[in-house]
Amino acid sequence: MTYPILELPRNVEAEEVLLGSVLIDPAIFVEVAGAIKADDFYTVKHGWVWDVFAALDRRHDPIDLFTVGQELAKRGQLVELGGEAYLTRLVSLTANPYNASAYGERVAEASGRRALIRSASEIAKLAYDNGSDIDTVREEAHKSLSAAMRGGAAKAAGAGQAASDLYDLSRRRADHPEDFRRMSTGFLDVDALLGGGLRSDYALMIAGEAGKGKTILMAQMAVNLAAAGWPGVVFSIEMKREYLMTRIASWKTGIESDAIESGQMTPEQWKTFTEFSEWFSGLPLWIDDRPRMDTLTVRSVMAEKQAAAGAAWYALDYMRLLRDAPKADKNERDQIISSGLRQGVCRELGVTGIIIHTLNKDGMKASGGGLARLAGASEVTYDMDGVMFIDEHIPDDDEQRNPNLRTIYMPKTRFSRSGGLRHLVMDQRLPCLRDAETRTVVLDTAPSHRKNGRHAAEMADVYRG
Repeated sequence: MTYPILELPRNVEAEEVLLGSVLIDPAIFVEVAGAIKADDFYTVKHGWVWDVFAALDRRHDPIDLFTVGQELAKRGQLVELGGEAYLTRLVSLTANPYNASAYGERVAEASGRRALIRSASEIAKLAYDNGSDIDTVREEAHKSLSAAMRGGAAKAAGAGQAASDLYDLSRRRADHPEDFRRMSTGFLDVDALLGGGLRSDYALMIAGEAGKGKTILMAQMAVNLAAAGWPGVVFSIEMKREYLMTRIASWKTGIESDAIESGQMTPEQWKTFTEFSEWFSGLPLWIDDRPRMDTLTVRSVMAEKQAAAGAAWYALDYMRLLRDAPKADKNERDQIISSGLRQGVCRELGVTGIIIHTLNKDGMKASGGGLARLAGASEVTYDMDGVMFIDEHIPDDDEQRNPNLRTIYMPKTRFSRSGGLRHLVMDQRLPCLRDAETRTVVLDTAPSHRKNGRHAAEMADVYRG
C-alpha cells in the first residue's frame, strides 16, 4: 500500500503579497507586526525580508525598496534573495495593499499548522522512547503541544485600536443587552460576590478545607448553569461519576443518598427519581471522571465540546489531582497548574472555569473582619481571576457560631470588589447547600460590607431538617 506524500501547509502567494504591501505602504507593518514574526514565513528568504522590516522599524528608519535592499546587502542576503529585482517583483504582485491583514492571517494560519505537525512528530518520538518514564513523556508532550498551540507573535493593539474596540463593544452591548448577561450560579450570595454572576473568560478558584462543601457547591453550580442553558463539562477527577450523580440526584429529588445507592426507594420516590433522570438527561452537561488528567486533557475536551455544542464553562474537582509537572514541588505545581487552567483553557478558549482547590488552615489566615488571604509556610501565587473561600461559619460580633452555616468570601477578584461575608446553609439531610437569604441580586453590583449573620442563622433553622 502506498501513501500520498503530503506537503507542509504553506501560502507562498500570501507571503509575497504581504511583503509587497509593506513595501508599498510601510504603515501596514505596524498594523500586522504584532501577529506575524519572521519564523512564520514558509519561504526562508521571505523571513529575511520581514526581519529587515522589523530592524528598520526598531531603528525608526524608513521602510522602502532602497533601505530594505541596503540592509539585505549588509547581511549578505540580497544576492541570494534575487537582488533588488525580486523586491520590485513583490511590489508588482500586490494589487491591493490594504488587504494585508487578511494575507497576514493566512500566513499565520499556515505557520500554526506547521507548528502542530512538528509538535506531533516530537510527541511521536517521545512516545517511541521506551527509556523515558511515562510521566516524563506526558509532561514533555504537554509542553510541546502547548507551545505549538500558543505559538505566534502576540497580537498587540495600539492605543487607538484598543479604545476603538472597547467603544464598539460597549455600543454593541448597549444596543443588544440580551447578548451580554452573566452566568448565574443559582446562588444569590455567590452571584453577589461575583458582581452579578460568572463572566466568560474567567477562572474562579473555590478553596477551603476538606469537608466544607466545595464539591457540593461546584456540583450545584454546574447543574444550575446547565439548567439555565449554558453548556459545560464537569471534570470529576476525585469522585467517580456514579457518586457525583448520586449527590446531584439526592439534592434535586429530596431522596437521601443511601436510598438512591441501594435502590431501596418507595414507589413515590421511584416516580420522582424517574422524573429527575428524564429531566437531567436533557441538560447540556457532560461529566468526565477519568482519574488521570492534565491541563492539556482539560483543554482538548473543552475545545471539542465548545466546537460541537458551544460549551461555555468547565468545573474541575480538584486542581491538585491534575498530573502536570510531576517532578515540581507542591507550590510550584500549584502555580503551573493554575496558570495552565486560566491561560491555556479559560483565556485561549474564552470559557469560564470553576476550579476546586483544597487548602488547610495554614493556607487560610483570617484578618480584617473575617476576610482571608492566601498564605502559609511560603506565599503561593494562584493565577486566577477570583479566589472564593468556603469555610465554617464566621459569626458577627454578637452571634454564636452556627454549625449549619458556611461562610463564603473572596480575598481576590479582578472584576468586582473583594471583601464582605456571605452565608450558605448546609442541609443536614441532603448533600446540598442553600441560600441563607432571599433577595434580588442586581447585575454588576459590587458586594458591600454588611452584617447579615443573624438573619442567616434564623434561616438555618428552616433548612436544618
